[in-house]
Amino acid sequence: MTPELVGHDLVVALPVTTGTVSEYTVLRLGAHGAAIRFSLPYAMWGTSLLSDLRIGPDHAIYQLSSSPTTGVVISRYSLGL
Repeated sequence: MTPELVGHDLVVALPVTTGTVSEYTVLRLGAHGAAIRFSLPYAMWGTSLLSDLRIGPDHAIYQLSSSPTTGVVISRYSLGL
């Protein structure tokens, strides 16, 4: 995900891999540090040239996930605005 300003805060998603677990740590950085911090699993099956995280016009994070059993799912996560 490309870092973006949401209001006056910078929002970034950092990829983290430990052993066999891959996830994103999402940070909304305010004037006094991390205003919000949470983790999202890496949710793309196979390979993809597209990023699976986006910030929508409503200032929420949208995650595109896929799997052979569930197909494609779009999940919405609030940034607490």
